[in-house]
Amino acid sequence: MSAAASLTVASTAIACSLRVRAGCGSNGWLLQTVDVDRVILAARLRLEIEPGGGLEERGSGYDDRMRHLLGAGAVALLSVAAGTAAASERLSDPARAFVEGYDPSGNDFFANVPERTVLLRIRADFDNDGITDIALSESSTWGNAGGQWLLFRGQSDGKYVYWGTLFFSPSAARVRTLAGGTSEMVLYVRKSVSRGTIHVYRVTSAGISPVSDLSLDLDRPSDRERYNELLRLERQLPVESCRLIEYRQDAATCWRPGLGLR
Repeated sequence: MSAAASLTVASTAIACSLRVRAGCGSNGWLLQTVDVDRVILAARLRLEIEPGGGLEERGSGYDDRMRHLLGAGAVALLSVAAGTAAASERLSDPARAFVEGYDPSGNDFFANVPERTVLLRIRADFDNDGITDIALSESSTWGNAGGQWLLFRGQSDGKYVYWGTLFFSPSAARVRTLAGGTSEMVLYVRKSVSRGTIHVYRVTSAGISPVSDLSLDLDRPSDRERYNELLRLERQLPVESCRLIEYRQDAATCWRPGLGLR
């Protein structure tokens, strides 16, 4: 069946969709399953059928087809709106939001029981703008090469905005300062004992973007020299750790220097 249709969404659709959250804390973004009819009503979706488009044909399956089309539009709108808002929400305490379920990246964080979970935090100026930023991770995403980190850019008012997600180990990561408000993150990610890849990312207020990748074999002298050159840059990132059960008891004083994964 051929059809020409345009989906018009009222200006209130985004605001209505953003209010659909699960009860997982003040900064939680675990979306609930939503009744499609209610989402359609709240978002005021309107389907405009052009003459000759084919959907004017009525039959026993017409109402079902219309409901499926509207339902798909509503679900797509809800997903896009929630993802965009989660990434731009201003947080006063990213660590607490993270523990409560805030994760725009969609990673499988907190897969282990609380007694086996270690929170990880890096506080550093990642984009060379004079304001401290924060990177957060936790032990259940980690392997020998490192783990997933959520990066949050510090704002002038003391709040933070989600920036992006990178995989690395702090011991094999450096920040190279460039012009004001611009830096590069240099990350070495192991693939085996002697092989891995150097990933370079440009970090600015606008976002985090890949610059280059370089595969290395550290058994080759030239690659070993290149590795040493890149990872001598600046100083190591200052990582802190806190066991999740201790964080829930006293979030202010539980942090200790180092990974704390042993």
